[in-house]
Amino acid sequence: MEFDVAFLDIGHGDCSVITFVDPADSERRRCIVIDGGEEGTKGVSHLQADAPAAAWRLAAYLKEREVCYIDLLIGTHIDSDHIGGLLTFLQEYTAKADDDASPFWNDRRVCIGQYWGPLSDSCWGRIDQEQGEDERKRYHELMQLLVKLKVKKKQTSQDQHEITRLEGEIARLRDAVNRLMSVHSSRAFVAQSVRQNSALDALVRQHVANPERDILAPDLLHLPPAPFPSVRIDLLWPDVQIPDSMIKAALFRPVDNAAPATDNRRPQNLAELLERVLDNQEALARTEDRKANNRSIVISVRPTEWNGSEDTWPAVLLTGDAESESWQRMVPRYDDGELAAYILKVPHHGSAQNGITPEALRAIRPRFAIVSVGPIHSLPEALTLNRLRSETETPLDIFCTERNHNPAKHGPCLHALPGCVRGRWEDYRGVVFGFDTAEGSVSVVALRFVKGAADYELEFHWVRDHESDPQRVLWCRQGQWNGG
Repeated sequence: MEFDVAFLDIGHGDCSVITFVDPADSERRRCIVIDGGEEGTKGVSHLQADAPAAAWRLAAYLKEREVCYIDLLIGTHIDSDHIGGLLTFLQEYTAKADDDASPFWNDRRVCIGQYWGPLSDSCWGRIDQEQGEDERKRYHELMQLLVKLKVKKKQTSQDQHEITRLEGEIARLRDAVNRLMSVHSSRAFVAQSVRQNSALDALVRQHVANPERDILAPDLLHLPPAPFPSVRIDLLWPDVQIPDSMIKAALFRPVDNAAPATDNRRPQNLAELLERVLDNQEALARTEDRKANNRSIVISVRPTEWNGSEDTWPAVLLTGDAESESWQRMVPRYDDGELAAYILKVPHHGSAQNGITPEALRAIRPRFAIVSVGPIHSLPEALTLNRLRSETETPLDIFCTERNHNPAKHGPCLHALPGCVRGRWEDYRGVVFGFDTAEGSVSVVALRFVKGAADYELEFHWVRDHESDPQRVLWCRQGQWNGG
């Protein structure tokens, strides 16, 4: 069986694709898609103005692999740099005809077998969308309860006048908070992610045969059925799913849960309440983002049969944005070897404080480490890269899907010697591992999206000796990084 694992360059974010031909059904290529990068061109616009969007890149690769049906689509968690591109992909590349009559670009509505993703609360998810006006009003009634504390039980005409005035202030407060949601990065990011998760859930429902059966929010309490006889998928995390409504609701808890330690009293008026919102909602959003990351779906994927050596068994560990809290709980939960993987998709784009732990790396023992990253968050961090070098018994090769060359938010490699293997941004920025399970062989193909005469094209490059890679077109040649 051919078992191919691709890590695509989709800008900042994650997108992995596993394809294989199941011996029990060799008529078509099976496909698993894990995450899809950012919505629209948000994750790639830093490259150049006409850089193709993440969804276009995913569609181009699926077309090249002659994929006509996604057997399993996975959105690991609600962050927009993981599920936003899936939303764009389903909006623009399914349920419509294409001029070149490609098998994937067609008018079939059922093009997804199963979807595994974050738990979506449809009512809360509609907040901040035009059709969610009623839900938005119901929510802001909760804010009005704070004001009612100031209202007497027996209302005089003066009380009525005061209530009217307070209602006007509540409306202005609501508008102010909504503006804050669009200005401050953490709140805007989380709110956008919940919106996208709700929209993605609604769109996926149009493309599966039976939404109640085929859309799952799996966790260790609700393990999904095995979808393939020849490929094993082990769900390792999360221990429990939380609704996106809980994440969204936390953005609007400025009174009871966001009060500074030096000031535990309730706000005395709406001005103080707004000040409390200003001071604390950003911290709340960062906290909720960490909670969402630690609910990431983490899976191990491997073929059930392999005729090669045990240490090259093609187990792939796909980790979303699982942070240190997740790994601290996962590592002791599993026996020796259960987390082991030949290929590790490094969690959280190479973040150190909010990513992989030394204990997890020693349990995983990867041969290859893939960092899916873009130049907008000073990632990957030096501490993570040094851990990858020092916390594994055997040397491993590191591959980054982009060169972080952003002068304002560059990673530790910008000025390090001998320097990144990519001299230019358009150098190879994706990689495909090809496994022949019958022969027990491994091959590596590098890929990139290059601009042709009229449009971007997907270009492949076979790496003759991927173990040594003498030309160093792929694997990082740095041994140690300063700052970690």
